[in-house]
Amino acid sequence: MNALEISAAVKRFGPVTALAGVDLAVPPGTLTAVLGPSGCGKTTLLRCLAGFERLDTGDIRLNGAPVDGPRTFTSPHRRRVAIVPQEGALFPHLSVAGNIAYGLPRDHHRTTRVQDLLTLMGLDGMENRFPHHLSGGQQQRVAVARALAPRPALILLDEAFSALDAGLRADLRDDVRAALRADGATALLVTHDQAEALSTADQIAVMRAGSILQAAPPETVYQAPATPWIASFVGGAMLLPGHWTTPTTVTTALGTLPATGIHTTAPVTVMIRPEQITLSDPTPPPIPAKVIDRTYLGHSALIRLELPDATPISARVPPNHLIDLGSQVGLTVTGPCRAWPASLRDN
Repeated sequence: MNALEISAAVKRFGPVTALAGVDLAVPPGTLTAVLGPSGCGKTTLLRCLAGFERLDTGDIRLNGAPVDGPRTFTSPHRRRVAIVPQEGALFPHLSVAGNIAYGLPRDHHRTTRVQDLLTLMGLDGMENRFPHHLSGGQQQRVAVARALAPRPALILLDEAFSALDAGLRADLRDDVRAALRADGATALLVTHDQAEALSTADQIAVMRAGSILQAAPPETVYQAPATPWIASFVGGAMLLPGHWTTPTTVTTALGTLPATGIHTTAPVTVMIRPEQITLSDPTPPPIPAKVIDRTYLGHSALIRLELPDATPISARVPPNHLIDLGSQVGLTVTGPCRAWPASLRDN
């Protein structure tokens, strides 16, 4: 049984359709990231899951029990759904321990559960501090511990790391992911950060215009995106026109390449990731290109190139592999690319 099942969920606000038939299944003990651009319906979906909004049509089930549907609506406080907002929203008059214990019954297990969560979230020794004595990252750790405390059916993380600086955000999301796994919690992370979704989630649900276009493990979404739009949105991608030459190869401006996808005689759109491009000495060039720009990223460098027919290409290379602007290089493509019918270019 899935911990969460959403079926054909529709939510409208006047003439605006925020959710246009959303389907999603979340297995127990996993983290699913709902990833999409601003205005795609992520927040509306979260509010419907929490019970703050009611669906117009469709169903939501938690551990098999309906909580929203044609004949059912469970109020927010009865759903056993916890929310971690962007800013934590701790109770300022309660200590760290008091915040964590807020939703727990007053029995002999309470103190043990609070102490376990303090340890799990790296908050040992901070139980008597108040929120204004904590850093932003520590406040978010307390917010996650408070959400975990009553062992809810579902934890909703609403852009929970976006207010923190990059280094702290990466450390915190790793620790939160480890804590969720250790506690066996089921969680849904709403985010627009692609790196966050790819590095944190067991499953990514890519959302656009009120619909979920693909829900799959991160490696599947990145390596085998369902549509060209997903390919461009999740990680850098070059989309080139081409056509199938055999059932397993396509021809593009970069030559004949191994490819996956549905073989057709119609024109296709071909996805190539920047890390698939290898640069070499230009004589004799596999495919000649000119360096027109470069961006140093620390862990790597992005080299922008131009083919003789002016087709733009990007290559991700090691950080010490910087090449002078205007240099002539040769290109080769490693690994298979992905192809779709050209009619799906904007989908």
